[in-house]
Amino acid sequence: MQKWEIKIDGMSCVGCQHTIEAALAKENIPIYYLNWQQGKGLIATDDIAKVKRLLSAHSYRLVDFRPSNHLPFVVIGSGSAAFAAAIEARKQQTSVTLVSGPLFGGTCVNIGCIPSKFLIHNANKLPWRELQQKKQQLIEQLRTTKYEQVAKKWGISIVSGRCRFKDAHHLFIDDELFSFDTAIIATGAKPFTPNIAGLEQIAFWHSTQALDAEKPPKSLCVIGGNAIGLELGQLFQRVQSQVYLIEQQATIAPFEEKEVSQFLTQQLQKEGMQIYCSAQVRHVQKNGDNIKVVFTQKGSDKTIEVEQLLIATGVQGNTKDLNLESAGIRTDTKGFIVVDEYLRTTNPKVYAAGDVTTYPKWVYLAAAMGRTAANNALNNNLMPFSFNTVAHVIFTDPPLASAGKYTYELPQAQAFVFDVADVPRSIITGEQGILKFVCSSDEKTILGVHLCMPHADSLIFAAQLLVHCGVRLEELQNTLIPYLTFAESFRLAAQSVDVPVDALSCCA
Repeated sequence: MQKWEIKIDGMSCVGCQHTIEAALAKENIPIYYLNWQQGKGLIATDDIAKVKRLLSAHSYRLVDFRPSNHLPFVVIGSGSAAFAAAIEARKQQTSVTLVSGPLFGGTCVNIGCIPSKFLIHNANKLPWRELQQKKQQLIEQLRTTKYEQVAKKWGISIVSGRCRFKDAHHLFIDDELFSFDTAIIATGAKPFTPNIAGLEQIAFWHSTQALDAEKPPKSLCVIGGNAIGLELGQLFQRVQSQVYLIEQQATIAPFEEKEVSQFLTQQLQKEGMQIYCSAQVRHVQKNGDNIKVVFTQKGSDKTIEVEQLLIATGVQGNTKDLNLESAGIRTDTKGFIVVDEYLRTTNPKVYAAGDVTTYPKWVYLAAAMGRTAANNALNNNLMPFSFNTVAHVIFTDPPLASAGKYTYELPQAQAFVFDVADVPRSIITGEQGILKFVCSSDEKTILGVHLCMPHADSLIFAAQLLVHCGVRLEELQNTLIPYLTFAESFRLAAQSVDVPVDALSCCA
Protein backbone atom coordinates (compact mmCIF):
# COMPACT_ATOMS: atom_id res chain seq x y z
CA MET A 1 0.00 0.00 0.00
CA GLN A 2 1.37 3.41 -0.97
CA LYS A 3 2.35 5.75 1.85
CA TRP A 4 1.65 9.47 1.45
CA GLU A 5 2.81 12.56 3.28
CA ILE A 6 -0.24 14.80 3.29
CA LYS A 7 -0.89 18.47 4.09
CA ILE A 8 -4.36 19.39 5.36
CA ASP A 9 -5.90 22.84 5.41
CA GLY A 10 -8.22 23.52 8.36
CA MET A 11 -6.69 21.02 10.83
CA SER A 12 -6.08 23.73 13.40
CA CYS A 13 -6.56 22.02 16.78
CA VAL A 14 -6.26 18.65 18.46
CA GLY A 15 -10.03 18.19 18.12
CA CYS A 16 -9.68 18.57 14.35
CA GLN A 17 -6.95 15.95 14.42
CA HIS A 18 -9.21 13.55 16.33
CA THR A 19 -12.03 14.07 13.80
CA ILE A 20 -9.73 13.29 10.89
CA GLU A 21 -8.22 10.27 12.68
CA ALA A 22 -11.70 8.87 13.33
CA ALA A 23 -12.79 9.44 9.72
CA LEU A 24 -9.68 7.72 8.31
CA ALA A 25 -9.88 4.87 10.82
CA LYS A 26 -13.52 4.24 9.86
CA GLU A 27 -12.31 3.60 6.31
CA ASN A 28 -9.42 1.42 7.56
CA ILE A 29 -6.80 3.86 6.31
CA PRO A 30 -3.56 3.38 8.33
CA ILE A 31 -2.21 6.52 10.03
CA TYR A 32 1.49 6.73 10.87
CA TYR A 33 1.25 10.22 12.28
CA LEU A 34 -0.89 13.35 12.20
CA ASN A 35 0.29 16.69 13.57
CA TRP A 36 -2.32 19.43 13.83
CA GLN A 37 0.31 22.09 14.69
CA GLN A 38 2.06 21.43 11.37
CA GLY A 39 -1.07 20.48 9.46
CA LYS A 40 0.73 17.37 8.21
CA GLY A 41 0.52 13.63 8.40
CA LEU A 42 1.61 10.31 6.95
CA ILE A 43 -0.98 7.76 5.86
CA ALA A 44 -1.17 4.65 3.68
CA THR A 45 -3.71 4.25 0.88
CA ASP A 46 -3.98 3.21 -2.74
CA ASP A 47 -6.82 5.69 -3.29
CA ILE A 48 -5.64 9.20 -2.41
CA ALA A 49 -8.70 10.64 -4.17
CA LYS A 50 -10.89 8.86 -1.61
CA VAL A 51 -8.95 10.58 1.18
CA LYS A 52 -9.48 13.93 -0.52
CA ARG A 53 -13.25 13.32 -0.68
CA LEU A 54 -13.33 12.09 2.91
CA LEU A 55 -11.58 15.22 4.21
CA SER A 56 -13.81 17.47 2.15
CA ALA A 57 -16.90 15.83 3.66
CA HIS A 58 -15.66 16.98 7.08
CA SER A 59 -14.84 20.52 5.88
CA TYR A 60 -11.07 19.98 5.56
CA ARG A 61 -9.00 20.31 2.40
CA LEU A 62 -6.16 18.13 1.15
CA VAL A 63 -3.82 20.79 -0.25
CA ASP A 64 -0.75 18.67 -0.91
CA PHE A 65 0.25 15.00 -1.04
CA ARG A 66 3.39 13.21 -2.10
CA PRO A 67 4.72 9.65 -1.84
CA SER A 68 6.76 9.20 1.34
CA ASN A 69 7.90 6.61 3.87
CA HIS A 70 9.59 8.94 6.33
CA LEU A 71 8.94 9.15 10.09
CA PRO A 72 10.30 12.25 11.85
CA PHE A 73 10.17 10.82 15.39
CA VAL A 74 9.40 7.18 16.14
CA VAL A 75 9.05 5.62 19.60
CA ILE A 76 9.34 1.84 19.80
CA GLY A 77 7.33 0.54 22.74
CA SER A 78 4.21 1.64 24.59
CA GLY A 79 5.01 1.58 28.30
CA SER A 80 6.05 4.26 30.77
CA ALA A 81 9.28 5.34 29.08
CA ALA A 82 7.71 5.26 25.62
CA PHE A 83 4.72 7.39 26.59
CA ALA A 84 6.86 9.88 28.51
CA ALA A 85 9.09 10.29 25.46
CA ALA A 86 6.14 10.64 23.10
CA ILE A 87 4.38 13.22 25.29
CA GLU A 88 7.58 15.26 25.66
CA ALA A 89 8.05 15.26 21.89
CA ARG A 90 4.45 16.37 21.34
CA LYS A 91 4.96 19.20 23.84
CA GLN A 92 7.65 20.37 21.46
CA GLN A 93 5.25 20.10 18.48
CA THR A 94 7.06 17.13 16.96
CA SER A 95 5.13 14.54 14.94
CA VAL A 96 5.24 11.26 16.86
CA THR A 97 4.69 7.69 15.71
CA LEU A 98 4.48 5.26 18.61
CA VAL A 99 4.83 1.63 17.56
CA SER A 100 3.25 -0.81 19.99
CA GLY A 101 3.54 -4.57 20.08
CA PRO A 102 0.68 -6.75 21.37
CA LEU A 103 1.14 -5.61 25.00
CA PHE A 104 -0.16 -2.04 24.64
CA GLY A 105 0.69 -0.03 27.76
CA GLY A 106 3.82 -2.01 28.57
CA THR A 107 4.74 -4.14 31.54
CA CYS A 108 3.59 -1.97 34.45
CA VAL A 109 -0.11 -1.75 33.68
CA ASN A 110 -0.49 -5.19 32.09
CA ILE A 111 1.74 -7.72 33.83
CA GLY A 112 3.77 -5.78 36.41
CA CYS A 113 3.20 -3.09 39.01
CA ILE A 114 -0.57 -2.68 38.73
CA PRO A 115 -1.77 -6.31 38.77
CA SER A 116 0.82 -7.44 41.30
CA LYS A 117 0.09 -4.67 43.80
CA PHE A 118 -3.67 -5.15 43.33
CA LEU A 119 -3.39 -8.84 44.18
CA ILE A 120 -1.00 -8.21 47.06
CA HIS A 121 -3.26 -5.55 48.57
CA ASN A 122 -6.46 -7.55 48.17
CA ALA A 123 -5.23 -11.06 49.01
CA ASN A 124 -7.80 -12.88 51.18
CA LYS A 125 -10.38 -10.10 50.78
CA LEU A 126 -12.09 -11.85 47.87
CA PRO A 127 -12.20 -15.35 46.38
CA TRP A 128 -9.25 -15.87 44.03
CA ARG A 129 -11.37 -16.12 40.88
CA GLU A 130 -13.21 -12.89 41.67
CA LEU A 131 -9.89 -11.25 42.53
CA GLN A 132 -8.55 -12.17 39.09
CA GLN A 133 -11.66 -10.78 37.37
CA LYS A 134 -11.39 -7.46 39.20
CA LYS A 135 -7.67 -7.33 38.45
CA GLN A 136 -8.38 -7.68 34.73
CA GLN A 137 -11.07 -5.00 34.88
CA LEU A 138 -8.60 -2.63 36.52
CA ILE A 139 -5.96 -3.34 33.87
CA GLU A 140 -8.39 -2.63 31.04
CA GLN A 141 -9.64 0.54 32.74
CA LEU A 142 -6.13 1.95 33.20
CA ARG A 143 -5.02 0.90 29.75
CA THR A 144 -7.92 2.92 28.34
CA THR A 145 -7.73 5.99 30.58
CA LYS A 146 -3.96 6.29 31.04
CA TYR A 147 -2.72 5.15 27.65
CA GLU A 148 -5.30 5.12 24.83
CA GLN A 149 -7.05 8.32 25.89
CA VAL A 150 -3.80 10.05 26.81
CA ALA A 151 -2.34 9.26 23.39
CA LYS A 152 -5.43 10.73 21.77
CA LYS A 153 -5.29 13.85 23.93
CA TRP A 154 -1.69 14.55 22.94
CA GLY A 155 -2.13 13.68 19.27
CA ILE A 156 0.22 10.69 19.42
CA SER A 157 -0.30 8.32 16.51
CA ILE A 158 -0.36 4.67 17.59
CA VAL A 159 0.70 2.01 15.10
CA SER A 160 0.38 -1.67 16.02
CA GLY A 161 3.20 -3.80 14.72
CA ARG A 162 6.64 -5.18 15.34
CA CYS A 163 9.74 -3.09 14.70
CA ARG A 164 13.13 -4.19 13.53
CA PHE A 165 15.99 -2.11 12.15
CA LYS A 166 17.21 -2.53 8.58
CA ASP A 167 20.26 -0.30 9.03
CA ALA A 168 21.29 2.86 10.87
CA HIS A 169 18.69 4.99 9.06
CA HIS A 170 15.76 2.66 8.30
CA LEU A 171 13.41 0.35 10.16
CA PHE A 172 10.57 -2.01 9.37
CA ILE A 173 7.15 -1.84 10.98
CA ASP A 174 6.01 -5.37 10.22
CA ASP A 175 6.95 -5.56 6.52
CA GLU A 176 6.74 -1.82 5.74
CA LEU A 177 10.07 -0.01 5.41
CA PHE A 178 10.52 3.55 6.75
CA SER A 179 13.33 6.03 7.07
CA PHE A 180 13.45 8.06 10.28
CA ASP A 181 15.07 11.15 11.76
CA THR A 182 15.04 10.05 15.40
CA ALA A 183 14.09 6.82 17.16
CA ILE A 184 13.68 6.09 20.85
CA ILE A 185 13.75 2.46 21.93
CA ALA A 186 11.61 1.77 24.99
CA THR A 187 10.77 -1.91 24.63
CA GLY A 188 11.36 -2.77 28.28
CA ALA A 189 12.61 -6.04 29.72
CA LYS A 190 11.42 -9.62 29.97
CA PRO A 191 12.03 -12.37 32.55
CA PHE A 192 15.44 -14.00 32.57
CA THR A 193 15.50 -17.78 32.70
CA PRO A 194 18.60 -19.26 34.39
CA ASN A 195 20.36 -22.36 33.12
CA ILE A 196 18.99 -25.01 35.48
CA ALA A 197 19.13 -28.67 34.48
CA GLY A 198 15.67 -30.05 33.73
CA LEU A 199 13.95 -26.67 33.62
CA GLU A 200 13.12 -26.99 29.93
CA GLN A 201 10.95 -30.01 30.79
CA ILE A 202 8.89 -28.12 33.40
CA ALA A 203 5.83 -25.91 32.85
CA PHE A 204 7.20 -23.35 35.30
CA TRP A 205 5.96 -19.84 35.97
CA HIS A 206 7.48 -16.45 35.42
CA SER A 207 5.76 -13.55 37.15
CA THR A 208 3.30 -13.16 34.25
CA GLN A 209 1.91 -16.67 34.67
CA ALA A 210 1.85 -16.32 38.46
CA LEU A 211 -0.27 -13.18 38.25
CA ASP A 212 -2.72 -14.94 35.91
CA ALA A 213 -2.93 -18.20 37.86
CA GLU A 214 -6.39 -19.80 37.78
CA LYS A 215 -5.94 -20.85 41.40
CA PRO A 216 -3.16 -20.74 43.99
CA PRO A 217 -1.04 -23.89 44.08
CA LYS A 218 -0.97 -25.97 47.26
CA SER A 219 2.79 -25.48 47.33
CA LEU A 220 5.16 -23.20 45.47
CA CYS A 221 8.92 -22.97 45.15
CA VAL A 222 10.22 -19.50 44.31
CA ILE A 223 13.73 -19.31 42.88
CA GLY A 224 15.02 -15.79 43.46
CA GLY A 225 14.77 -13.66 46.60
CA ASN A 226 14.61 -10.12 45.32
CA ALA A 227 11.59 -7.86 44.74
CA ILE A 228 9.47 -10.05 42.45
CA GLY A 229 10.17 -13.29 44.26
CA LEU A 230 9.51 -11.74 47.67
CA GLU A 231 6.31 -9.93 46.71
CA LEU A 232 4.75 -12.89 44.90
CA GLY A 233 6.07 -15.35 47.45
CA GLN A 234 4.31 -13.54 50.28
CA LEU A 235 1.16 -13.15 48.16
CA PHE A 236 0.85 -16.90 47.63
CA GLN A 237 1.80 -17.69 51.23
CA ARG A 238 -1.15 -15.53 52.28
CA VAL A 239 -3.59 -17.32 49.99
CA GLN A 240 -2.80 -20.67 51.58
CA SER A 241 0.09 -21.88 49.43
CA GLN A 242 3.10 -23.30 51.26
CA VAL A 243 5.96 -21.26 49.83
CA TYR A 244 9.62 -22.25 49.71
CA LEU A 245 12.04 -19.53 48.59
CA ILE A 246 15.57 -20.25 47.36
CA GLU A 247 18.14 -17.46 47.06
CA GLN A 248 21.77 -17.99 46.06
CA GLN A 249 23.04 -14.93 47.94
CA ALA A 250 23.57 -14.86 51.71
CA THR A 251 20.28 -13.00 52.37
CA ILE A 252 17.02 -12.27 50.63
CA ALA A 253 16.86 -8.75 49.18
CA PRO A 254 20.63 -9.20 48.81
CA PHE A 255 21.35 -5.65 47.60
CA GLU A 256 19.77 -4.05 50.68
CA GLU A 257 21.35 -3.35 54.06
CA LYS A 258 21.96 -6.58 55.96
CA GLU A 259 19.92 -5.71 59.05
CA VAL A 260 16.93 -4.66 56.95
CA SER A 261 17.04 -7.86 54.87
CA GLN A 262 17.34 -9.97 57.99
CA PHE A 263 14.34 -8.28 59.58
CA LEU A 264 12.22 -8.97 56.48
CA THR A 265 13.39 -12.59 56.56
CA GLN A 266 12.08 -12.94 60.11
CA GLN A 267 8.71 -11.43 59.20
CA LEU A 268 8.23 -13.77 56.24
CA GLN A 269 9.25 -16.78 58.29
CA LYS A 270 6.66 -15.87 60.91
CA GLU A 271 4.02 -16.23 58.20
CA GLY A 272 5.24 -19.72 57.42
CA MET A 273 7.45 -19.12 54.39
CA GLN A 274 10.49 -21.38 54.31
CA ILE A 275 13.58 -19.52 53.14
CA TYR A 276 16.88 -21.03 51.99
CA CYS A 277 19.75 -18.56 51.40
CA SER A 278 23.28 -19.30 50.17
CA ALA A 279 21.59 -22.01 48.11
CA GLN A 280 22.19 -23.16 44.55
CA VAL A 281 19.58 -25.08 42.57
CA ARG A 282 21.18 -28.11 40.92
CA HIS A 283 18.27 -29.49 38.93
CA VAL A 284 14.49 -29.79 38.73
CA GLN A 285 12.40 -32.65 37.49
CA LYS A 286 8.80 -33.72 37.09
CA ASN A 287 7.55 -36.20 39.67
CA GLY A 288 3.97 -37.15 38.87
CA ASP A 289 1.85 -34.03 39.31
CA ASN A 290 4.58 -32.32 41.33
CA ILE A 291 7.99 -30.81 40.70
CA LYS A 292 11.08 -31.94 42.56
CA VAL A 293 13.66 -29.22 43.23
CA VAL A 294 17.14 -30.36 44.22
CA PHE A 295 19.53 -27.74 45.63
CA THR A 296 22.69 -27.36 47.67
CA GLN A 297 22.88 -25.17 50.76
CA LYS A 298 26.17 -24.68 52.56
CA GLY A 299 27.51 -27.99 51.28
CA SER A 300 24.39 -30.05 52.01
CA ASP A 301 22.07 -31.47 49.36
CA LYS A 302 18.37 -30.79 49.91
CA THR A 303 15.18 -31.64 48.08
CA ILE A 304 11.71 -30.14 48.16
CA GLU A 305 8.65 -31.23 46.20
CA VAL A 306 6.03 -28.68 45.17
CA GLU A 307 3.03 -28.27 42.91
CA GLN A 308 4.43 -25.25 41.06
CA LEU A 309 7.72 -23.48 40.40
CA LEU A 310 8.18 -19.70 40.01
CA ILE A 311 11.37 -18.38 38.42
CA ALA A 312 12.14 -14.86 39.69
CA THR A 313 15.81 -14.45 38.85
CA GLY A 314 15.73 -11.02 37.24
CA VAL A 315 15.19 -9.72 33.72
CA GLN A 316 16.94 -9.27 30.39
CA GLY A 317 16.59 -6.59 27.73
CA ASN A 318 13.65 -7.05 25.38
CA THR A 319 15.78 -6.49 22.28
CA LYS A 320 16.20 -9.89 20.65
CA ASP A 321 14.00 -9.21 17.60
CA LEU A 322 15.00 -5.58 16.97
CA ASN A 323 18.06 -6.41 14.81
CA LEU A 324 20.03 -3.75 16.68
CA GLU A 325 23.40 -4.85 15.36
CA SER A 326 22.41 -3.81 11.82
CA ALA A 327 21.74 -0.28 13.15
CA GLY A 328 25.06 -0.07 14.98
CA ILE A 329 23.44 -0.24 18.43
CA ARG A 330 25.43 -2.01 21.15
CA THR A 331 23.96 -4.14 23.94
CA ASP A 332 25.48 -5.92 26.91
CA THR A 333 25.47 -9.69 27.47
CA LYS A 334 21.88 -9.66 28.79
CA GLY A 335 20.47 -7.67 25.89
CA PHE A 336 20.31 -4.29 27.65
CA ILE A 337 21.09 -1.31 25.44
CA VAL A 338 24.23 0.63 26.31
CA VAL A 339 23.65 4.40 26.42
CA ASP A 340 25.76 7.45 27.21
CA GLU A 341 24.94 10.18 29.74
CA TYR A 342 22.39 11.66 27.32
CA LEU A 343 20.68 8.27 26.84
CA ARG A 344 22.02 8.11 23.29
CA THR A 345 22.92 4.70 21.91
CA THR A 346 25.97 3.94 19.80
CA ASN A 347 23.84 5.07 16.85
CA PRO A 348 23.57 8.89 17.26
CA LYS A 349 20.07 8.91 15.72
CA VAL A 350 18.73 6.43 18.25
CA TYR A 351 18.13 6.87 21.99
CA ALA A 352 16.93 4.36 24.58
CA ALA A 353 15.02 4.74 27.84
CA GLY A 354 13.59 2.62 30.62
CA ASP A 355 14.03 -1.05 31.45
CA VAL A 356 15.61 -1.81 28.08
CA THR A 357 18.75 0.02 29.22
CA THR A 358 21.31 -0.91 31.87
CA TYR A 359 19.71 1.48 34.41
CA PRO A 360 17.66 0.25 37.43
CA LYS A 361 14.23 -1.15 36.58
CA TRP A 362 11.84 1.30 38.26
CA VAL A 363 8.83 2.57 36.34
CA TYR A 364 9.17 6.16 37.59
CA LEU A 365 12.83 6.15 36.56
CA ALA A 366 11.77 4.86 33.13
CA ALA A 367 9.37 7.80 32.72
CA ALA A 368 12.09 10.29 33.68
CA MET A 369 14.42 8.65 31.17
CA GLY A 370 11.79 8.88 28.43
CA ARG A 371 11.37 12.61 28.98
CA THR A 372 15.12 13.15 29.06
CA ALA A 373 15.76 11.06 25.95
CA ALA A 374 13.15 12.99 23.94
CA ASN A 375 14.52 16.32 25.13
CA ASN A 376 18.06 15.39 24.21
CA ALA A 377 17.05 13.99 20.84
CA LEU A 378 15.23 17.21 19.94
CA ASN A 379 17.62 19.72 21.54
CA ASN A 380 21.15 18.55 20.79
CA ASN A 381 21.88 16.71 24.03
CA LEU A 382 21.58 19.48 26.60
CA MET A 383 20.43 17.35 29.55
CA PRO A 384 22.67 14.64 31.08
CA PHE A 385 20.52 12.08 32.90
CA SER A 386 20.98 11.80 36.67
CA PHE A 387 19.03 9.90 39.31
CA ASN A 388 20.82 10.66 42.56
CA THR A 389 18.95 9.74 45.77
CA VAL A 390 16.08 8.05 43.92
CA ALA A 391 14.17 5.81 46.34
CA HIS A 392 12.83 2.35 45.68
CA VAL A 393 10.41 -0.03 47.40
CA ILE A 394 9.84 -3.78 47.71
CA PHE A 395 6.10 -4.12 48.33
CA THR A 396 6.13 -6.83 50.94
CA ASP A 397 4.29 -6.48 54.25
CA PRO A 398 5.94 -4.67 55.88
CA PRO A 399 7.43 -2.90 52.87
CA LEU A 400 11.19 -2.58 52.46
CA ALA A 401 12.36 0.80 51.14
CA SER A 402 15.68 2.52 50.55
CA ALA A 403 17.00 5.92 49.48
CA GLY A 404 20.56 7.11 49.03
CA LYS A 405 23.83 5.39 49.81
CA TYR A 406 24.64 1.99 51.31
CA THR A 407 27.37 1.07 53.77
CA TYR A 408 29.05 -1.11 51.15
CA GLU A 409 29.41 2.00 48.97
CA LEU A 410 30.82 4.12 51.83
CA PRO A 411 33.01 1.97 54.07
CA GLN A 412 34.10 5.04 56.09
CA ALA A 413 30.53 6.12 56.84
CA GLN A 414 28.81 5.73 60.21
CA ALA A 415 25.69 3.58 60.44
CA PHE A 416 22.96 3.66 63.07
CA VAL A 417 20.24 1.01 63.40
CA PHE A 418 16.97 1.73 65.22
CA ASP A 419 14.31 -0.72 66.40
CA VAL A 420 10.89 0.70 65.50
CA ALA A 421 9.38 -1.23 68.44
CA ASP A 422 10.43 1.77 70.56
CA VAL A 423 8.18 4.16 68.60
CA PRO A 424 4.93 4.99 70.47
CA ARG A 425 2.81 4.10 67.42
CA SER A 426 4.42 0.65 67.36
CA ILE A 427 3.82 0.20 71.09
CA ILE A 428 0.09 0.82 70.47
CA THR A 429 -0.35 -1.32 67.33
CA GLY A 430 2.20 -4.03 68.01
CA GLU A 431 3.66 -3.61 64.51
CA GLN A 432 7.40 -4.01 64.19
CA GLY A 433 10.10 -2.51 62.00
CA ILE A 434 13.69 -1.45 61.59
CA LEU A 435 15.35 1.76 60.35
CA LYS A 436 18.98 2.37 59.44
CA PHE A 437 20.78 5.66 58.80
CA VAL A 438 24.03 5.84 56.82
CA CYS A 439 25.79 9.09 57.74
CA SER A 440 29.01 10.95 57.05
CA SER A 441 31.60 10.38 59.74
CA ASP A 442 32.19 14.09 60.41
CA GLU A 443 28.93 16.03 60.77
CA LYS A 444 26.64 12.98 60.61
CA THR A 445 24.98 14.19 57.42
CA ILE A 446 22.36 11.67 56.32
CA LEU A 447 23.57 9.94 53.16
CA GLY A 448 21.25 6.93 53.11
CA VAL A 449 18.07 5.72 54.79
CA HIS A 450 16.93 2.10 54.77
CA LEU A 451 13.81 0.79 56.43
CA CYS A 452 11.50 -2.18 56.69
CA MET A 453 8.43 -1.13 58.64
CA PRO A 454 4.72 -0.30 58.29
CA HIS A 455 4.11 2.38 55.63
CA ALA A 456 7.75 2.37 54.54
CA ASP A 457 6.50 2.65 50.95
CA SER A 458 5.08 6.11 51.76
CA LEU A 459 7.63 7.20 54.37
CA ILE A 460 10.55 6.67 52.01
CA PHE A 461 9.82 9.94 50.22
CA ALA A 462 10.55 11.85 53.44
CA ALA A 463 13.75 9.84 53.74
CA GLN A 464 14.63 10.69 50.16
CA LEU A 465 14.29 14.38 50.97
CA LEU A 466 16.52 13.99 54.06
CA VAL A 467 19.24 12.61 51.79
CA HIS A 468 18.64 15.02 48.93
CA CYS A 469 18.75 18.08 51.22
CA GLY A 470 21.81 16.92 53.16
CA VAL A 471 20.06 17.00 56.54
CA ARG A 472 22.25 16.29 59.58
CA LEU A 473 21.13 14.04 62.44
CA GLU A 474 21.28 17.03 64.78
CA GLU A 475 18.78 18.90 62.61
CA LEU A 476 16.48 15.89 62.48
CA GLN A 477 16.64 15.56 66.27
CA ASN A 478 15.08 19.03 66.52
CA THR A 479 12.45 18.53 63.83
CA LEU A 480 8.86 18.37 65.07
CA ILE A 481 7.02 15.31 63.77
CA PRO A 482 3.41 14.46 64.74
CA TYR A 483 3.11 12.13 67.73
CA LEU A 484 1.81 8.57 67.30
CA THR A 485 2.88 8.29 63.68
CA PHE A 486 5.44 5.96 62.18
CA ALA A 487 7.12 9.04 60.69
CA GLU A 488 8.19 9.78 64.26
CA SER A 489 10.65 6.91 63.80
CA PHE A 490 13.00 9.29 61.95
CA ARG A 491 13.26 11.74 64.84
CA LEU A 492 13.54 9.05 67.53
CA ALA A 493 16.16 7.19 65.54
CA ALA A 494 18.20 10.40 65.26
CA GLN A 495 17.79 11.14 68.98
CA SER A 496 18.81 7.62 69.96
CA VAL A 497 22.26 8.20 68.45
CA ASP A 498 23.07 10.49 71.41
CA VAL A 499 20.50 9.50 74.07
CA PRO A 500 19.25 5.95 74.76
CA VAL A 501 15.57 5.53 73.97
CA ASP A 502 14.81 4.39 77.52
CA ALA A 503 16.00 7.80 78.71
CA LEU A 504 13.46 9.63 76.51
CA SER A 505 9.88 10.46 77.48
CA CYS A 506 7.07 9.44 75.11
CA CYS A 507 7.15 12.61 73.04
CA ALA A 508 10.24 14.35 74.35
